[in-house]
Amino acid sequence: MDTDRWRRRRAWARVAAVAVLTVAAVYVVRVLDLAVAVQRAERVEAELATEVTVMAAEVAVLQTAAAEAQSDAAVERWAREQRGLARDGDRPLVVVAPSPPPGSGPGGDASATDLWSRLREWLARRRR
Repeated sequence: MDTDRWRRRRAWARVAAVAVLTVAAVYVVRVLDLAVAVQRAERVEAELATEVTVMAAEVAVLQTAAAEAQSDAAVERWAREQRGLARDGDRPLVVVAPSPPPGSGPGGDASATDLWSRLREWLARRRR
């Protein structure tokens, strides 16, 4: 009977050892999962910090540009350069591009037409 009791104790000891090892394995897996999650969160935090820094610099540039755009000098420069407006008494000068010489447009020159026809003939010969 003592051997029977000893066998049962030994079986329960094995069951307990398996249970403890299983719990330990689950705990180790959970700790490793948390470590990976922490590393991922730190990487995302660094990326977002960089993005915030870039955006803060962009905001500063835009605020400076907005303040400058509201000045009278900037408004006047915009009106003159972009809209072609002038003050009373100003005599604006409008620059006009020179007109192209006659025959320089598409199909306007006989030599250009001749060049195209020669090119078409050459391509037709190459296809054969």
